[in-house]
Amino acid sequence: IFCYRSAVEKRGGLKEWLPMTVLGAALFGLTLSFQIKANHPQISYYLAILIILYALVLLVWLLSSPERRSCTGRFFIASALLLVMGCCGIGTNATKLIPTWEYTEYSMRGGSQASSDKQKGTKGLDLDYATAWSYGWEELPNLMIPNFNGGSSAGAVNPDKSETYALLKRAGQPNLNEVSKNLPLYWGPQPFTAGPMYMGAITVFLFILGLFIFRGKEKWWLVIATVLAVFLALGNHFLWFTKLFYDYVPLYSKFRTVSMALTVLQFTLPVLAFLTLDRMVRNGEFSTEFRKKGWWAVAITAGFCLLCAVIPGIAGSFYASSDAGQPEILAEALAADRRYLLVSDAWRSMFFILAAFAALWWGSSQRREQKKGSRSLAAVIVCVLVLVDLFSVGHRYLNEDDFISPRNFKAQFDKRPVDEMILEDRDPSYRVLDLTVSVFNDSHPSYWHKNIGGYSPAKLQIYQEYIDSHLSSEINKVYSSIRNAATVQEAEDSLPYLEGLASLNCRYVIVGENNPPLRYRYARGNAWFEDGTPIEMTEYAPNELRYRYNSETGGKAVFSEVFYPAGWVARVDGKEYPIYLSDELFRAIDLPAGEHEVVMRFEPSSFALGENVSRACSVCLLLLALLSIAGMLVFKTESTTNIIDK
Repeated sequence: IFCYRSAVEKRGGLKEWLPMTVLGAALFGLTLSFQIKANHPQISYYLAILIILYALVLLVWLLSSPERRSCTGRFFIASALLLVMGCCGIGTNATKLIPTWEYTEYSMRGGSQASSDKQKGTKGLDLDYATAWSYGWEELPNLMIPNFNGGSSAGAVNPDKSETYALLKRAGQPNLNEVSKNLPLYWGPQPFTAGPMYMGAITVFLFILGLFIFRGKEKWWLVIATVLAVFLALGNHFLWFTKLFYDYVPLYSKFRTVSMALTVLQFTLPVLAFLTLDRMVRNGEFSTEFRKKGWWAVAITAGFCLLCAVIPGIAGSFYASSDAGQPEILAEALAADRRYLLVSDAWRSMFFILAAFAALWWGSSQRREQKKGSRSLAAVIVCVLVLVDLFSVGHRYLNEDDFISPRNFKAQFDKRPVDEMILEDRDPSYRVLDLTVSVFNDSHPSYWHKNIGGYSPAKLQIYQEYIDSHLSSEINKVYSSIRNAATVQEAEDSLPYLEGLASLNCRYVIVGENNPPLRYRYARGNAWFEDGTPIEMTEYAPNELRYRYNSETGGKAVFSEVFYPAGWVARVDGKEYPIYLSDELFRAIDLPAGEHEVVMRFEPSSFALGENVSRACSVCLLLLALLSIAGMLVFKTESTTNIIDK
């Protein structure tokens, strides 16, 4: 915005407006660099959408008036500078982005790797997986009434007001206080949620008010961005629109949890709300407009809250899918608590809206129309109300119960007795299967061991397919085989040969935190020739593996490492040999006969390229920022024309 305004508002020739425009573009590039470094690509993607929409709305606004049309050339110059500097800002992170882009093709975000799979050739997440967390149409009132759909999947209730609490107390439920803090209160369409996307009752009221009384291009930019974000967040509840983006908009198919698009509203709603408030403070005409049209905004927002408080049934049945299988009396108690939470928050939101409306009405009253101080005081009151509103709701989901000491945090990674036993094995590399956790949804075992399981939403697709085709069924067979074992020895003897676990060199199976691990006798080692000749691993590091072998014939050697084609290089006594895929998952090399050392190193050319790109972009950004500041000092800027607000 600073860059565009510098280009459009300044009078005179290039030397009057270009230095500040360049500075704006350079600052944009620098701040975008930090934003990308925060490493949340999905949020950066939404930022890009906001910027593109702003530029398009600004262009339409310039073209819509002959007076402003002469600035169109400057608009395109500023746009070109922003594009170049934005790319430089992104490029400063190339050491991370280029290897990640390379990796994406082979990850779950890159589509299926199986040649027989119906999705072969797709370049993104499965649509059902990507839209699993879709915001429902019926949840949208959460923006203004926080407990419209029950809030959190594990939420707290007031014991004095809760039918569920009273029911559990009569039933003699132990640890009742803890249970009452983690009740399944959410009853919306998402699988589960930590809380609502509450934007603030007053914020929504002021946003609606802005739709009626605010004039200017900013309103249309913010409204378009808001509507687009809501449509994207609806996901599978507005599937044709989601598929339009999924199929045709670049990179969109790489992201999941589409409800995250509502993060955009955390920007657009407050911006229009407080632009409106700012105009009311600065401009008496807006106060007059407020007295004429403010009733519409309060009727829509406070009126809806009143309707929900008086007739809560309009929200639905208050029964959740999680209630299935619960005793009917418990499901009814939970439904009653959810109804109470909705009614309470509806009254609460209505109070905040009416309080804000009353403050603004007082500040804009006829007898005070020319008194800017009154309007300013009213705005301060509104800001305080907003702070109280958002802080009190936020405290429900982030409070003293959510903070733990560093010692308690680290305690989750403490060695268990079974970990101590396994770590006595000093072999450079072997893998562990931990059956005490959800194998492929818990990463804690990976803290101490090379883990068969773990969790990543962007794991290699080849490994995910191996899990689906081999490991899941094999792990079920492990459970079945040891179920009736009475001793460790009996359990070890009952373990069957399983190709996947054996080839992954699974040496230990954890069945209890305090029990000795089961030794899996079929583990094949770190590498082997097809004829059975052993290959010994001598050193292990994440980016370098060393092996020694002695074979009379040589031939195909299989390594118990997941195949990844981008970056791994194998050398035998200094000579490079190609690595190829074997048995659906593993690395393989055709090795020469004799006694040799194999060194396998991760040397991605993408990282070296990223270093060079990052260095060049950083230098470019800093130089342009310095040059633009120098230009501003050399060429004194003249007065501005405020056509941007006309």
